[in-house]
Amino acid sequence: MNYIKMSVEGNRLRITEDSVTTGGSINYDRCEFTFDKSWDGFTKTAVFSNNGAENYRVEIENNACIVPSPCIERSGILQIGVFGISDDDVIITTNSVAHHVIDGIEAVGEWVEEDGNLVINAIKELKKAEEEYKASLSRRVSEEIEKIKNAGGSSNDKVGCLPPDWYTPKEFTDTDALSVLSKYNAAYEKFLDFRLNVLMTDYPDYVTREELGKDASNENTLYAYSFTPAKYEKTILLATCFHGADKAALIAFSHFADCLCRDYENDETLLMLRERVKLIIIPAVSPYALSSGTAYNKNGINIAYNFPYKWDQCTRYKKGDAAADQVETQEVIAYLEKIKNDKLCAVVEMHTSNFTYAGRTIYYTRQHSNCATALADLVNNFNYNYDYVDYTDEAVLAPSNNAYMSDYAADTYGVDACQLIWTTNLYGGVSASYCITKYCEFIGNTIAVLARNSRFLPERKPQPFIKHISWRKSSDTDVFTVNSTSALEKMPISSYKLSLDFPCNIFLSGYVELNVAESCTVKINPVFYQKNSSEL
Repeated sequence: MNYIKMSVEGNRLRITEDSVTTGGSINYDRCEFTFDKSWDGFTKTAVFSNNGAENYRVEIENNACIVPSPCIERSGILQIGVFGISDDDVIITTNSVAHHVIDGIEAVGEWVEEDGNLVINAIKELKKAEEEYKASLSRRVSEEIEKIKNAGGSSNDKVGCLPPDWYTPKEFTDTDALSVLSKYNAAYEKFLDFRLNVLMTDYPDYVTREELGKDASNENTLYAYSFTPAKYEKTILLATCFHGADKAALIAFSHFADCLCRDYENDETLLMLRERVKLIIIPAVSPYALSSGTAYNKNGINIAYNFPYKWDQCTRYKKGDAAADQVETQEVIAYLEKIKNDKLCAVVEMHTSNFTYAGRTIYYTRQHSNCATALADLVNNFNYNYDYVDYTDEAVLAPSNNAYMSDYAADTYGVDACQLIWTTNLYGGVSASYCITKYCEFIGNTIAVLARNSRFLPERKPQPFIKHISWRKSSDTDVFTVNSTSALEKMPISSYKLSLDFPCNIFLSGYVELNVAESCTVKINPVFYQKNSSEL
């Protein structure tokens, strides 16, 4: 058996031990749960959904249940949640978590145990069918490309390929800014003057900066730049330059910030962000690593793996002697604590890679799956110049579970979080205008996905309240007259709607008083239901 192990503490569901799930498996994948005392006496049910499709409910027996095979028929994001019902009709629900399902071989045909030759022949038939399908698919793809060309376009055209709200930035052309970061001993402060500080000067009511503290060298300063609308609904924190090689992310975000300040009136996505979302960027979590062109801070520690989320299980190189033992990590954690109630809804890490395996990668945190499906659409919709270089159109969407800032933020504050990985050498290198423009497109659309799908959930403490609902007859016109009949006479008396934006427990009690003119049989059917919300 393949087990996904999870813990449930109150309304909080977490994955404690993950496993590999392949599409097409049947009655093989199971979930095991540990529940705290608040779940004692509840009948527990797990809810499964693949890529946001139809929900499947499975009763949890002995703290375990099977994963429904329809939810893992194909690769994608398996969303898992739990709810419980007590004998007193108390309902408790959890958040949903995300589990990655990878492609599996399709098992078709009949299995004949007694005849080995039949089994071998069946496998041959499967291989033959697979080759025929690949050939057919190749022809269909070629035909579609030919149709696009004949219609006056090409396979590289964006029109008709991407969602209407897709963000497409203007071309990045600031080569002077590139030059200050392109060499060893990169001029960190000079770059900030070129690209971000100028925005503070030009838009003082919108762009501000604060110091978080010095890095381990005591020579460089960590900053946080805020892009704050007059009235905003949520806050998204971004951070980059954990390593010196992440400079492409800083350059690309600076281009996005410039567009957000100067060109927002002509772009639907930028206008939405400019009016409704506060963005905060920490341009260099490890300024020393950026300035020196290394992966480590002054103490030789990789800050990306120094955060106190499963640090003891992290096997990465130079993660530190203890979790959060580096001053840079401590300053970022302190800043997260400072802004946690400033409508914080999402956290994004931005990295750069030179490993040629995919054009773009998103690692989403397992703790919350609200945005997982939307992020999957993002990496699948991303449009590229397919002729540029091999692997350019390859995409990776995978779960993260390590000592990263994004995992720490998701686990500690209950926010959506992800990591962006951009492969610069597939687009001409960090100094190429094309590379920076495309990374800006990747960053901008990720921010838009989080802005549209994440929400700020403030910490709430249960507050007792009493709601009295009454219904009284006021005249003869209100009186129900029921003739003798075997049919059920529906008499809607009263209803009450309670809007909730956070997980909670609800207790209901009350009575119904009836006065009847003659003896009869009365059935009372109170109904209490929760309207599904994709945001909870």
